Amino acid sequence: MNLIVIMLDSFRQDHISFYNRGNPPFEGVKPCQTPNVDKFAEDCIVFENAYPEALPTIPARCALMTGQQTLPYRPWQPLTPNEITVAEILRREGYICGLISDTYHYRAPGMNFHRGFHAYRWIRGQEYDPYVSSPSRRRVEDYVNENYPEVWRGRVHQFLANTDDFTMEEDWFPAKVVAEAIEWLEKNRVYKKVFLWIDSFDPHEPWAHLKGSTLIAILATRDPASLCPWAGRPNNGQRRRKSVIFEASTRGRRPSLITVSDHYLRSWKNSVIMTIPSFCYLLTTVIP
Repeated sequence: MNLIVIMLDSFRQDHISFYNRGNPPFEGVKPCQTPNVDKFAEDCIVFENAYPEALPTIPARCALMTGQQTLPYRPWQPLTPNEITVAEILRREGYICGLISDTYHYRAPGMNFHRGFHAYRWIRGQEYDPYVSSPSRRRVEDYVNENYPEVWRGRVHQFLANTDDFTMEEDWFPAKVVAEAIEWLEKNRVYKKVFLWIDSFDPHEPWAHLKGSTLIAILATRDPASLCPWAGRPNNGQRRRKSVIFEASTRGRRPSLITVSDHYLRSWKNSVIMTIPSFCYLLTTVIP
């Protein structure tokens, strides 16, 4: 039996159309459409009363990887020597274990969440990953508003520098994660038992435009300066109307990127789900 874990960050249940049944998550925001996740769900056991151990990136993944309680008992911290991961357990059972991820918190110095995997591939540049040191060719002022503190302006600048050369769909992080996962599955089909953890940081913010992509219309929003909306949230003293516009933009942007993430999960050319039957994984694989 093989095991493939597909982890997509920040997927709310009411943002998945299989669950929301056409009901919008917020007033004035169209219902999210995730046709590829929905199609996958039709052939699966679907849980309707399951809740995460913790919401933040690292605590949530620690709970899934170790089966141990995290918040409020275990804060955001590196994997400790005493914690045993699913990769370490399966490796002892003869599995070939792989990790494909653009979630840079895994590989931040000392975090050690790649422990136990035979191979791990990092897709660099996501969010505020210190990947590019040269200044961005774009103006930070075009992507923030007056409420962003200096530290968040610096983080947005880092993301812009990381993605300056992105011109096609295939340049963006979900596409890269899927492509690397497909290649890993293809090349490791020679083994009887494989475990692959596929981890995409999207649809977590920054909620970026895909300029030069066929998906640009999907990501059109009312406020192009809200890559990280909560960092630029209007202050209490500002006018209520401005806050309402800000909230509308924020609520509309996450569903847009969720649709993009769903697109990459199963597209005609690059598809993890389509790859599974193509390489005879389907009847011998569990995909939580």
